[in-house]
Formats: sequence, C-alpha cells, structure tokens
Amino acid sequence: MAFMLSACGPSDDDDAVDDDDCDGLTDEGFDDLYESCEVGVGVCKRFGISQCSADGKVTECSVLPGDPSKELCDNLDNDCDGDADEDFPTVDDVCTAGIGGCKTTGVVACTDDGLGAECSAVEGNAVAETCNGVDDDCDGKKDNNIDNVELCANQNGVCAGSTRTCNGAGGWSVCVGPEYGPQWEQTELACDGLDNDCDGDIPADESDADGDLFLLCEDDCDDADDTINPDAAEDSAAACEDGVDNDCDASTDLDDEDCADFRPVDDPDDRADCDCSVAGQSGHAGLGLLLLGLLGFVRRRR
Repeated sequence: MAFMLSACGPSDDDDAVDDDDCDGLTDEGFDDLYESCEVGVGVCKRFGISQCSADGKVTECSVLPGDPSKELCDNLDNDCDGDADEDFPTVDDVCTAGIGGCKTTGVVACTDDGLGAECSAVEGNAVAETCNGVDDDCDGKKDNNIDNVELCANQNGVCAGSTRTCNGAGGWSVCVGPEYGPQWEQTELACDGLDNDCDGDIPADESDADGDLFLLCEDDCDDADDTINPDAAEDSAAACEDGVDNDCDASTDLDDEDCADFRPVDDPDDRADCDCSVAGQSGHAGLGLLLLGLLGFVRRRR
C-alpha cells in the first residue's frame, strides 16, 4: 500500500482541505498555519497571517516587508538594517551651551525635521561682572571688568584711591601693603612731604611752609624764609655779613668758604692765597717801606 506525504493547501476539485497522506489529518506538519506572523525590521516590518505557499510545500506570511528609506534622526530604523538613528551617534549624549555663568547643560536630540541633531541646552543670559570667581558676563574671563571695585578702608595719604584685590570665590581682600601702592610705608621713612604710612599726618620735618621746594628733612635750615635753603647763594658782600647761614651748610658769613673773597687781608685763613711781601705789605706800598728802611740804615753807618 502506497502513502503520500502531507501537503499544505486545499484539494484541486472542491477547495476542501485534503488529507494527502490519508491518516485522517489535514495539513499536519504545518503547525504555524494561520497564526500571526511578521516580516522585515524597523519601519519595514509588516504583520500578517501564516499561510500555505503556492506550491504547498511550506508556509509563508501573507505580507511582504515594506521598502527601506534614507535614515533620519527620529528614533526609527528608517533604512531597515536593524539599527535606529545610527547616522546620528551623538544623540542622547550630554552637551552644554554657553560659557561662564551662561553655561547650561542638556542632551543631544533630533531636530524637528529629522535631518540632524542638536543640543537641547539654551545659553543663559550674561550679567554684570562681580567679584565671585564666576565669569558673569560670559566673555571667557572671571572677575574682569568689574565696575564697582571696592576701596580699601584706609584712604589717608598715599593710600587715597587704593582698591581691594578680588580673590575670586573668596571675595574682596583685606588691604595690606601691595594694595596701597609703591609709596606706602609701614613706618614713615621717606623724605618726600607725603603721608607714606597713611596715618593722616605728614611728619613735621617733611613740611615746606615757605614754598621753596626744600623740606626740613632735605636740609632746609629755615622753613619760614624761602631765600634760605641749600640752593641759596652765599657769595655776596651782603650775604657774607648778614649773620645768616643762607645756604644751610652750617657755616655763617665769613666762616663760609663761599665768602673767602670778602675776608680782611690779614685774615690768617687768607694769607696763603695772598701775594704778600715785607711786614705783611704788598705791592708798591711795601716796596716804599723797604727803600726807606735801607736809606735809614745807610745814614746810621756814616
């Protein structure tokens, strides 16, 4: 007795399902027949029902997969290769926008048209720069161009106009030497007529009351008379007999070397510079006395 293999499909004459192998069962061996099926991946995926193939040898899904298209950034597998948005690898990465205080954080997301991807972060607004260690005005530099710089507490003397130093997140510094400038001295030493230690007082020996541009600490020996100072001349007859140390060199009148030309001829200090002869006389008067002396001597010998 011959047996036939079971085939999948209806009979040729009455559209009834045949029991091809005469075992009392139809289409056995095709367990997925008439069950739900799917074909394709991504946007090409389609759903159908499993049915017998045209030759009755196998079952096949009743639908065909869709056609692939160019990949877009839309979280879909447009080209039906099993991967979505593979042409946009930065999607979902963390990203930032802006710098300094304007910097914000977001994620890379697809554009509305699906043609690209961009950061979702929106740059913040710049504000006036302050001393806080932050780039408030978003120019790439911290604590620069601060309009309201704080003044040092001490504004006396050479400290006038001094400003505090910005220490970033630490805020404004407490003023010490560097903030007060190069003329500041912890202990007043300079003879410059300034309040160098910023205590509100100029030392008495740094005054120029007479306005002769010489200070007492610069050897001005009389700050009440502008004609008496280290630059004054003491080389005139009037200056050499006024009893005043006009040039502040600690020598007065004829004791001052500048007055040497006005000393009496018999001044011991001037004899070395004098062209002297007999008996301290010079010139024709001395010669006359010498001749008279010789004449008297000759007469006595006679």
